[in-house]
Amino acid sequence: GAYSPFPFTTFFDELINVFAQDQKLLFVRRTKKHYNG
Repeated sequence: GAYSPFPFTTFFDELINVFAQDQKLLFVRRTKKHYNG
């Protein structure tokens, strides 16, 4: 996340970013597995 006067906001932004990335990877992995058999 970008710099914020409230550190906890940035912390949660980073957490959400990581979580979203993780979900995306999980989805991609699942989709690949599905199409690869």
